Amino acid sequence: MATVRGRLMQEIGQKEKNKGGMLALLGATLKQAETLCANASQEFGEEGLWVANDNTIGQAVLSGRESYIAYAAIHAGEAGIKKAVRLPVSIAAHCPLMQEAQDLFAQYLENIKFERPDSPIILNTRPVATSDPDEVKTDLINGLTTGVGFREALLKAYISGVTSFVEIGAGPLSRLVQKAIPDSRRFQIST
Repeated sequence: MATVRGRLMQEIGQKEKNKGGMLALLGATLKQAETLCANASQEFGEEGLWVANDNTIGQAVLSGRESYIAYAAIHAGEAGIKKAVRLPVSIAAHCPLMQEAQDLFAQYLENIKFERPDSPIILNTRPVATSDPDEVKTDLINGLTTGVGFREALLKAYISGVTSFVEIGAGPLSRLVQKAIPDSRRFQIST
């Protein structure tokens, strides 16, 4: 599923009408990130920049069209944001520019049966724990065009009693967990 999802996002993201990028905002509140998106929309006369990730306190990621990303990078300081860093990606993930990829991914998942998980899963697009396989599938689909609430999901897990987090891969998420929940235990499994 992850391979198909990634391939679809890459293919759709390369189409001229969907081309864009992502911009990390460091030292930014979620409200500041949302205001920057609204200001860009007002400047260009239509939506084209969205909050793609609410990672942790003081860090959000924007996703959108190239001109909007450039606008946000230039005007971040004026919005009181400490630093704006262009991410080395060639697509605008977790935003409406991925609608076509979302539709194709939904078709792909249509005939795949999801089983009830042994433990509840905290959804990416809203901080809800669920064991409903249909909700999990819907969240996987919606995650292509909807921002990821990583900070809220972490807090939901922590409030639910989760104190240990395992990351498979390079380690950037473990650093976000450490910042959001300093007394958590974090483990990394390299790939």
